[in-house]
Amino acid sequence: AAVTIQAHARGYLARKQHLNRGHTMFRTHFEYMTLRRLRGPEVAAVAAACVAHQIFFVLLFTAPGYGDELYRAASPLQGLSPALALGAVALAALLFLLDAHLWTRRLAPARLALVTLAGLLLGASLVTSVGRYPQAPICAYWFAVPLLFYTLRVTLLRGVSLAHYLWSVATPSAAGGALTLIGWVAWVAATGSAWNGELRREYYALVLCDPDAPACLAAAILYFSPLACGVANLALGGVCALLALTAE
Repeated sequence: AAVTIQAHARGYLARKQHLNRGHTMFRTHFEYMTLRRLRGPEVAAVAAACVAHQIFFVLLFTAPGYGDELYRAASPLQGLSPALALGAVALAALLFLLDAHLWTRRLAPARLALVTLAGLLLGASLVTSVGRYPQAPICAYWFAVPLLFYTLRVTLLRGVSLAHYLWSVATPSAAGGALTLIGWVAWVAATGSAWNGELRREYYALVLCDPDAPACLAAAILYFSPLACGVANLALGGVCALLALTAE
């Protein structure tokens, strides 16, 4: 009995010290798990990731970047999109059937390479499908960004406080989204690129649409993609901030 009391006392004191240092803690059955704060380099890396994916999207899939060049280059390859998607699904199914999540540490590099290959095949399928589905990049972006930060949380940053991690995502995501919106509005104002009849015809030509067509989805998406990117990241920052408040 004395040994049991001493063990509980030591555990209580250790938990109190962790909490006094700013850590958070939760209990699973009879075990306590301590979650630490993010370190400075980790905060910087998360912030860089929040900004990098926005820059990547704006450069590749919008009018201020190389969106029209990518669209014209990928449109003739749209026939490859189903085959690439099928390859990604088949590879993912193969990993599932082989119980890849149970592979030993020796096989971990092979599993990572196969998962990466499946992701690249899926990404290539989305890019080559823009001729048929011009909304594919922006829809994939909205899905991939939360998945990216979820993957970071459960892999590289598994031992950190959820509230602190969500705040580290919320602030740079919202700031980057706001800067994207401001930059797009400034670009429209500086270049006189309001969405009028003359500009629409120019965009129709950029994405190989009939200039006299009543509407062209690819042209509209190309023009408004920076706006969608900024709004999506502002929303992501707001959602992460609300989740962080509930996780504290």
